[in-house]
Amino acid sequence: MGIHAVTAPETFHDVLARVQRQRDALEDAVDKLSSHRGRGHAADGKVTAEVDASGALVSLVIHESLTRLSATEVAGHILTAAQNASTASESARRAVLSTMASALGARTG
Repeated sequence: MGIHAVTAPETFHDVLARVQRQRDALEDAVDKLSSHRGRGHAADGKVTAEVDASGALVSLVIHESLTRLSATEVAGHILTAAQNASTASESARRAVLSTMASALGARTG
């Protein structure tokens, strides 16, 4: 048999403080997730794509120098920039959700 540590029961104020911290963490996560923009680049920064929190493309900037390329090459750079923006957005989303999950699961007095 193992030894079990006995902890004092949480007081009402402890529970209330924990719930308030969890609510704050949830509100912070919602704010960050809803306002987040992911950016990605391609062609040495000559193409920049930006996606919103839902992953929709909201901005695309193509440097004038790329007009000398074929449409297929430009399209490839656009796709790369958009994919990089999506990847950046997903990484940021995961970080926010991980922080939120830690805060919601934390039981600190």
